[in-house]
Amino acid sequence: MYFHSPCFDGLISAVLIHDYLGTRGHDRVELHPVNYHLNDSWASTRLESPAAVVDFLYHPEAGIWFDHHATTFLSASFEEDYQRRRGSLVAFDRHSPSCALMIWNARLQLTGDHESKVMAADMIDSARYESPQQAVFGDAPAFRINASMAVGETDDYTRFLVRHLLTNSLEATAALPEVDARYRRYRDLRDLGMKGFIPSPDLETRDGYLLTDEGVLLFAVDGSEGMISRYAPFTVSPSARYSLGVVTNGDRAKITAMRNPWIEFASVPLGEIFRRFGGGGHQRVASTRLHGKDRSEVIRTLMGIRQAIQSAIENPMATA
Repeated sequence: MYFHSPCFDGLISAVLIHDYLGTRGHDRVELHPVNYHLNDSWASTRLESPAAVVDFLYHPEAGIWFDHHATTFLSASFEEDYQRRRGSLVAFDRHSPSCALMIWNARLQLTGDHESKVMAADMIDSARYESPQQAVFGDAPAFRINASMAVGETDDYTRFLVRHLLTNSLEATAALPEVDARYRRYRDLRDLGMKGFIPSPDLETRDGYLLTDEGVLLFAVDGSEGMISRYAPFTVSPSARYSLGVVTNGDRAKITAMRNPWIEFASVPLGEIFRRFGGGGHQRVASTRLHGKDRSEVIRTLMGIRQAIQSAIENPMATA
């Protein structure tokens, strides 16, 4: 089974399908964490058969596949293949707030009590937090587990989480020493990262943040020592309609964007916009990674995405 990782929705989606496979007599399931750095090679990747893929890009060799990302089809032929194969175990719903909820609503035969896990995955993946403060500083069991995946090596760890959550509650899992230690490390790094959010008039030369006229909070912060939450920009500017920023770590950089989930308005298609810049994501959340680029190149890409977002704001029909 191939599952999006490190991602809480991918984690719970894997738990649900692992449970389902168990009811079908598949007691031994090999877990393969996958992420969007595989975009360029995924279409030519041969999956181990039989294969299930959850919360990740469509693949014709997957006998079981569930996803909700708008950018899931890497080619028109893949989408045509899906249309031929679609059914109860090969399903796509771009309007579903989470993949876990898609699977849960498919009413598969399951043995575990997973409803609270699904509801937590749905809230986290759709960013339905009560406030930016809860999103960044919340410490409920699901939040702790989610945060624990943000530090250290993740592949073996997310495999461990899937297997534990298969038969245990969120509370029991969050209380595990392995999870608690990672969460405490995350909390320290998060507090360090928040120190980078200071006003800056010129991001080309100085880290910090600024709010543009179109309501986009632009930021550039150094993530080499601290951890940067995707929701952190809205704790310093709750009125911003979008956040768009870059987190650097040596010669690596990650550009992310998010529609403010605490303000009601129609979002521009961030996932589609980021696809033009080598990334992807949802309507409301997207990201892309850059490697080996100097600061001027990274900021130039950031400003290019800003321009694309601004154009989509001004001409919504052009990107509908």
